[in-house]
Amino acid sequence: MSLNGWFVSMVVLGSPGGGTAVPAAAVPGTAEPATEASRVDEPFDAELAVDLPIIALTGSVYLASEIIKHQVTWDGCHACDPSRLGPLDRRVLDNYVPAAAPVSDALLYSSIVLPMVADLGDVLGHHQGIRGWGKDVAVLAETATVNAALTTAVKFAIGRPRPFSYGLDGSGRDATDGDARLSFYSGHTSTTFAMATAYGYLFTLRHPRSKWIAPVWILGYAFAGTTAVLRVAAGKHFWSDVVVGAVAGTSIGLAIPAAHRLHRTPSRGRGRGRARLGATSDGRTSMLQLVGAF
Repeated sequence: MSLNGWFVSMVVLGSPGGGTAVPAAAVPGTAEPATEASRVDEPFDAELAVDLPIIALTGSVYLASEIIKHQVTWDGCHACDPSRLGPLDRRVLDNYVPAAAPVSDALLYSSIVLPMVADLGDVLGHHQGIRGWGKDVAVLAETATVNAALTTAVKFAIGRPRPFSYGLDGSGRDATDGDARLSFYSGHTSTTFAMATAYGYLFTLRHPRSKWIAPVWILGYAFAGTTAVLRVAAGKHFWSDVVVGAVAGTSIGLAIPAAHRLHRTPSRGRGRGRARLGATSDGRTSMLQLVGAF
């Protein structure tokens, strides 16, 4: 029968006894059931000796690219042929909304900072250990820097001209600037989707039964989706750039946190209930009991 989530099994044995109860013994090879508090306090396991060098290396790759991209020039997009673009991408060649770029920049930086601030408020509001928040920050920061480094590597490898490089938007932006050929894929989009996914994953682990799980995911992706649309409106990216950016960012936003979550899970005994085996007797019959959560 079920007793407050515990499974109780009794086997009646027809043997006489003295009526004494034999204390229940723990069955070897089982582990204590994971409590709600243990799941909520520290969803991730970060090893600073490994994670900090990764953050430093990938962050350095991104910062270096930001420094050198404006120091490198090219001949511009004189040979660019709009007819070689897909029909959806061709429609954005004359896009230019001046306010779209600075707003998308603000959303980019907010997407990195807000999850860390929100997680801190969550931890303090539920009186949980600050150590758990430190691990969360390490995972979120690693998500951001790994995503940035990968995006940068692809941008420089592909060298796709941005939409404004075609000179059809009337903005007069410099098409020979090194940044003008770093369209594929969108870094703003990949970053906002990566951070929205990582924080949604984190919140779900901290509060597996919360009614706020769906709103957190929806708001995060709405935030990221708005950033993607603004990048297209600014003439900075084609639709294909932001679609691939969204897929890449979401993948990294899942992979980095999941790697840390799986790392903290021991290979044996984790998550299984603890069972106790014992026997009682009333002088006429004996009962063998197996009690545990499974």
